[in-house]
Amino acid sequence: MLHWLLSPLQDSFPILSLSLGYLYTFTRLQDQEISLGIMGTANFLDRDLEDFYGDRTEYGVFLFLRLRPAPISTPKHHGAPK
Repeated sequence: MLHWLLSPLQDSFPILSLSLGYLYTFTRLQDQEISLGIMGTANFLDRDLEDFYGDRTEYGVFLFLRLRPAPISTPKHHGAPK
């Protein structure tokens, strides 16, 4: 069943992918920014792969949570010499 994983690649097929996503930072917790994101992808397959996949276009959705250090802000000095 998995012989195709173990055998050397015989053929390669072009696959075009298009992804679009959005990231929304909704809060800061201590020194962390918390964001929620979503990304959708459409894969456009070669005609020779249609029988294997059942269609020439495959779709996927990825939902994720991102935690990262909040940017360091420096205080602005008004009236400081330039």
